[in-house]
Amino acid sequence: MTRRLFLMASLSVATALGAGAETLQVDLVGGSVQLGGDLIVEVSGTSAPLPEGATCAIAVPPPHDAHLTVVSDACARFTLKQAKVPVLDDKGHALPGGQVPYTITASSPEGAELGAASGVFPYNNSFSDIRIEIVDVRNPVSPGESFEAVVYGAEQPVDESLTCRWNTYGPVTFEPTSANGCEGRVTATAPDGRDADMDVGIFNLTDMHAVGYATAKMLVQ
Repeated sequence: MTRRLFLMASLSVATALGAGAETLQVDLVGGSVQLGGDLIVEVSGTSAPLPEGATCAIAVPPPHDAHLTVVSDACARFTLKQAKVPVLDDKGHALPGGQVPYTITASSPEGAELGAASGVFPYNNSFSDIRIEIVDVRNPVSPGESFEAVVYGAEQPVDESLTCRWNTYGPVTFEPTSANGCEGRVTATAPDGRDADMDVGIFNLTDMHAVGYATAKMLVQ
């Protein structure tokens, strides 16, 4: 559904730059719309192929202009990286998710503009893929065993500007080893008849906007 929204929006308002310029087709072919995620876009001409070596650029109005960074400018596989933290207002509060306008332009290897397409992409101010990694754990574990625990969002350690809040249940404790609480050590305690369960929430500290939740467990014997 996310890709469909991206495509329908971009194609429905695609426009050409100047007489004889090419109208571009924008296809989202990979990645995921989430904080820290990649967006892999295929940009092509609708009436003629773009020349080999054509490059693309994207323009997004503020305050979302810093949310997308170009990783590869090749139009055939135009790759964008979404920021690892939500877009904030001047008070440090997270802006809500929504539709953000963009314009993609294509240029020849010589720098001549070939065409453009405008549309909207669905800005997501949270993680879709978040997990707790308990490093080198092999269940079941014994009381007193301790393991490094790291929270990942979009397969990357959580940015230090975000904060993590943990809850533990059953025979397990957590002690943070990073300033934001997104890394630490989990230690098994005496078995009490239930699993060692834990959950973590990731927040923008100023307004405590939640950008994701994850759970994990160990078996203690």
